[in-house]
Amino acid sequence: LRGLRRGHVRIATIDAINRHFFSTMLKEVHKHYPNISFTLTTINNIHIQQALISGEADFGIMLNPQTSRELQVRAFAEMNMGIVVPTGHPLASRSAVRFSQCIDYPFILPSAPLMISEPVEALVNISGNEVKEVAVSNNIHMIRTLIKEQMGIGILCRLDILDEIESGQLAFVPLTDPQLKPFTLALCVSPARQLSLAASMMLNQLEMLFSQL
Repeated sequence: LRGLRRGHVRIATIDAINRHFFSTMLKEVHKHYPNISFTLTTINNIHIQQALISGEADFGIMLNPQTSRELQVRAFAEMNMGIVVPTGHPLASRSAVRFSQCIDYPFILPSAPLMISEPVEALVNISGNEVKEVAVSNNIHMIRTLIKEQMGIGILCRLDILDEIESGQLAFVPLTDPQLKPFTLALCVSPARQLSLAASMMLNQLEMLFSQL
């Protein structure tokens, strides 16, 4: 199989994973199968299923896939929500926190269409506490940047800041509020479509790497 002459694989992904940790994943796949090339297309989470059904993508990586006969989840990892702070912040050393323990700090909050904005809004409303909003943004990159600039703290998934955790710029503190449910990052295919040998090989390798997340 390592001697596969050539092959091309099309992958549809959400923007959140197109960072160093995913490029490292692809590098690992390339090391095993150097003759397989790939096209990476970043699209909105809700459009990935249609891309799989139509054949525009061989497989997709998406959040919270809906149960459907037209979609098969091959691997998944749960992504918890938490407080994101600069590494020198007073909360950075905590192993976990409740939202009520963070309200004295200014926040940079997510807004639609970011999927995380809905549970964050519900968390704020349920708490009944007034939150100090420094900024609201629908761009994860901007939220990360403002937190790094120490303008406030944020609520994101660990997935959103894996690179910054690795570089020591940001810390992730899990939220323990019971109403918060983890997001599911899933590697999906359309069961109605037969994958090429190259796509099947790459999918198997990604399944193994997913188990390490």
